[in-house]
Order: sequence, then C-alpha cells, then structure tokens
Amino acid sequence: MIEIPQWLHDTDPALLPEQHRKIAELIGYDKMLNLVSTYSGDYLYIPKLDAIIRAVRNKSLIEDHRKGTAPLELAHKYDLSVVQVYEIIKRAQADRNDEQITFFEGK
Repeated sequence: MIEIPQWLHDTDPALLPEQHRKIAELIGYDKMLNLVSTYSGDYLYIPKLDAIIRAVRNKSLIEDHRKGTAPLELAHKYDLSVVQVYEIIKRAQADRNDEQITFFEGK
C-alpha cells in the first residue's frame, strides 16, 4: 500500500483526470484514493453484477434448502422454475462430493 500525501486528501476532486473522477463520484474521493493506494498499477477485475447476483442467490438458496425449505417455495422466493432449483441443488451436492473426495484422497 502506497502512503497517500495529506495534501492529496485536501485537493479538489475536480482536478482529477476524468477516468479517476468518475470512480471518485461513484465511491467517494477518499475511497478512490484508498483503492488506488492499495491496487496501484495492478489490474483489478470487477465482476458483472449478474455473476454476483447468481452466486449469492445460489448460496442463499442452498442455505434455505438445508434449513428444510421445499423446492417449490425456493422457486417462488428466488423467481426460478422448480427444475432450476433442483439443478442448483444438484450442482451444490456435486461440488460438496468433489470436495469430500479431494479431502479423502489427500490432494
């Protein structure tokens, strides 16, 4: 992490180049400085929103399923078909089985 000079914190964000100003307007000037300080010169991958939504939805759905929520209720809650719910559950179970096999094989 690169230390940010105090004068930069006190500088008007309007002086930033446009590409940086857009980030500052979105997350705030101080947070933009911290982001740049932390990842200066690195490539930073920003996932698509739908990928985040899908990942969180699937984990939440599996958690609800493990608590005993029926697939039909899950389909309504997450605006999916029952078939999609079963596919998500099936994938999660396969992933768990793969993890267990890897663990027992000592890999």
